[in-house]
Amino acid sequence: MSKKRDISDVLDQGELDAGPSHTRARLEAEHPGSPDRTHGSSNSQQGEPKDLSYPDITLRSTKATPFQLPTQIISFSYTPEHVLEFNDSALRYFSDPPLGAQLGYGYERWIRRPEERGRIDSLLKAFDRVKHGGKCPVNLDDVGVVSWRGVMTRILTAPYEDREGWEMNVMFVNGTMYLEEHLTGAKIADKNNVEPRHRKMMYYGYAFESFSTSENPPGRGSAQSTASRSHPTAPLGWGGDVDTNVQWCSVVRTKLGDIRLVIGGEVDCVRGKYTGNTNTFVELKTSMNIRNANDEAKFEKKLLKFYFQSFLLGVPVSTEARITLAIC
Repeated sequence: MSKKRDISDVLDQGELDAGPSHTRARLEAEHPGSPDRTHGSSNSQQGEPKDLSYPDITLRSTKATPFQLPTQIISFSYTPEHVLEFNDSALRYFSDPPLGAQLGYGYERWIRRPEERGRIDSLLKAFDRVKHGGKCPVNLDDVGVVSWRGVMTRILTAPYEDREGWEMNVMFVNGTMYLEEHLTGAKIADKNNVEPRHRKMMYYGYAFESFSTSENPPGRGSAQSTASRSHPTAPLGWGGDVDTNVQWCSVVRTKLGDIRLVIGGEVDCVRGKYTGNTNTFVELKTSMNIRNANDEAKFEKKLLKFYFQSFLLGVPVSTEARITLAIC
């Protein structure tokens, strides 16, 4: 297992202020009588990995836990060099994709960012920027969980997952849990060494995003005219070659029951004018045509994941494309 890091390892010295003592507890330690784990503590011990237990999913709860509508607190972009910038340069706008789009187009020019450990560095820097800007709508002292959307999606769908296990790193600092997915070197290698057929399927999803988005807002030039500047032979609707280094991310605040959460995640595009609210966000997905009962079962599981991915960031719209493949 890789070495766990303290929050001070993420930000430059003095960037993260531990702040005053909390006025109320958000999350209690497993053993209330145990010593506090504070920022910068040198004698806190790394515990053994813990298994999460879930309630019986066959039993219906008598009362639903309320979930607050997510509200964006900041957004940021990653450049083609995957450098974090606090602007909306990577923001894309939804554009109706053409029927029968050539999802294999541009495959040989695909720039795929290597898989790596999903650290929360960028998320913490984004929150820190809002905090020191004096416009933060939520106090870190009141936050129970800070996490990327992918980790929260894994937690929420885990009761229904019977194929793939996962681990996560948990840092408990002054009443706030910081969550990261824990990936071993072997797992990262597997993700980077994808067999050709699966790799092509992955690309189809990114190509659909290109056909469905434009770097220009509505009324300021089409995706086709933008792409044609670099590739005059690009098919109708092509929004530009795929580079997964480039991302636009949103950080939202929400509340699950009595626990306040700060969640960050990539957003595919927005519909119409970008207002800074999550109600214009759009999630783009692709799926193979359903051919048998096994395909149907897989699709239903994917729908559950789609739902939570959108739900956690307040995304109201999900657009999906179906792919038909010739199986040789």
